[in-house]
Amino acid sequence: MSDRPGAVALAWALALSGLAGCFRDPGPGALCVGADCLTAASTSGTGADSSTAAPTTTTTTTGMSGTTGVPVDPAITMRIATMEFIDPHLFITEEGMETDTEGTGDSCVNDVTALLNSVLNGELADGNFNLLLHFEDFAELSELRLVDGNCDAATQPGGMPVCTPSGASPAVILNTDLIQGPGCRQLEEGVYAPITVPMIHDPGPPCLRTKRAFLSLPVSNVVGSLDLRDAQIVATFDDPVAPTKLFDGVVYGFLPMIAAQAVEIDAPLFGLTNLWSVIDAPACTVAYPDYLPSVDMFEINNMPVPGVWVAINFTAERVEYRPQG
Repeated sequence: MSDRPGAVALAWALALSGLAGCFRDPGPGALCVGADCLTAASTSGTGADSSTAAPTTTTTTTGMSGTTGVPVDPAITMRIATMEFIDPHLFITEEGMETDTEGTGDSCVNDVTALLNSVLNGELADGNFNLLLHFEDFAELSELRLVDGNCDAATQPGGMPVCTPSGASPAVILNTDLIQGPGCRQLEEGVYAPITVPMIHDPGPPCLRTKRAFLSLPVSNVVGSLDLRDAQIVATFDDPVAPTKLFDGVVYGFLPMIAAQAVEIDAPLFGLTNLWSVIDAPACTVAYPDYLPSVDMFEINNMPVPGVWVAINFTAERVEYRPQG
C-alpha cells in the first residue's frame, strides 16, 4: 500500500497489473438465502480478511410486499436511507480521435461521482433498493446481518416502513463489536486521496464495528454488488437501547480490479459501462490531480493484485421487520 494520489502507486499498479491475468477472485461463497438468513449458524469476519457471504447477484425489488397478519420481529432492523461514494471518484472518458501527430488516446469528459450518488439515493428514496441491517440481539451486539429486502411505506403517519426479506435475498452475517472508546473506524487514511479523507464519515463512540471480512456488498440495482476485501462497516447510533437511526456510517474495503471489471453500470447519462473503466481513468489525471490516480495494490493469496480502496458513507433508519411475507 502507498499514499496516493501519486506516481508510485500508479507505476506499481501498471508494473504488476499483468499478474491479474493469473488471479481469479472467486467471490464470496454462498451463505444463506431469504428467511434462512435469520437462522443461519455460520458467521463471518472472525479475523483479517475472513468471511463468508452470499452470491453477488442483486435482486431487483419493487418496494412492495404483502405483510398483512405477519408478526413483527422484535429484533432491531435498520434500512439504508442514504449512501454516497466518497472514494474513489468516478470518471467518464471518451476514446480519442486518431491524428497524424498524436495517434489515439482517451479524453476526459467529467467527474460523475455526484451523478452516480444521485442515482443511488434516488433508488433508496423511491424504495426500489432496500438493504437491511438486522441485529438479532442489539443489547449484545455481536453480529450484524445484511439482508436484501422488500419494504412498504409506513401504514400510519409517523410510523416505520415495514420490510420483509426478498425471495432471493443476498445476505451476509458479520461478527460485530461494540466500541465504547475513541477510534471507531480502522481505515488507513494513506490509501485514500487526501482531499477525500475529511469527507469520510468518522463515527464517534459508542459505535458498532464489524470485524474485517470479505463480503459482497449490494449498493444498488444500478451498480449491483461490490466484492470487498478486508472490509468493515462502522456506524454510531442515536440510542444505546432502542436506536432508531444509524448515522456517520461508513463501509470501506479493497475492491480488486477483476471484481470491478465484472460489474456493469447501466444508469442515465452513463449508458452501459464497466465499473473499472470509470475508476481507472488516467486521461483525467491532469484535470483531476487531487483524485487520481486511485489504483492501489492488495495481497490476496500471496499475490499482489491491483484494485482500489473504496469508502462509502451511509445512514440508516429503523424499520419494522417481518421475517416471512
